[in-house]
Amino acid sequence: MVLSAVAGPYLLKSGCYIRTVRELLGHQNVRTTMIYKHLLNRGGRGVLSPADRKRE
Repeated sequence: MVLSAVAGPYLLKSGCYIRTVRELLGHQNVRTTMIYKHLLNRGGRGVLSPADRKRE
């Protein structure tokens, strides 16, 4: 699970096709993989760490 959270966005950002990433990560539905694409589109606002919350 943790590996896919790192590998998914990295592969998409590197230019891999979404369906290829879906197969590599073992997702049954491409919608699951699209979550990574959505996070990439949000830039640095895609995922907040606990350290980000302390700064607010």
